[in-house]
Amino acid sequence: MALGKVYVGHSTSPHMEVIYVVRGDEELLKDLVVATYSMLRLGCKEGLLSVKSVSYGVPEEVGADVVKTRYSFWLDIVESIRGDYVRQDVIDYRSTPIGEYSKAKFRTMAYPYSIGRGRGVPVSVVLNKSKAKALNVRGEVIIVEW
Repeated sequence: MALGKVYVGHSTSPHMEVIYVVRGDEELLKDLVVATYSMLRLGCKEGLLSVKSVSYGVPEEVGADVVKTRYSFWLDIVESIRGDYVRQDVIDYRSTPIGEYSKAKFRTMAYPYSIGRGRGVPVSVVLNKSKAKALNVRGEVIIVEW
């Protein structure tokens, strides 16, 4: 089961990192790795892509109430944010079936990004512990709805 996906872009290159957080067994993870290499498009707004590398593992929960992250997250699962970010209303892909977007409700995503610097920047986030968890994924902290 997919728990979320988070993004971070790099202003100095056309590369993007995407982390999918899923709950499942080892067989599901292997299937996801195979499927990832066959991806041609990431959503509808991100455009065409070429997968450079794929890895998987088990994230560690971060126990802190305040975390720093460079990755996108839902605004309604955090208490506050310190730092520069861009807000965007998007369709909640977890609750809207494909093809039914005209009836979909929107949620607001936060993308840590400084318009003045023209690049992604880390932000400090106070979590709403009843709605979110912070996970350490290979040294990067991400925030997912729980």
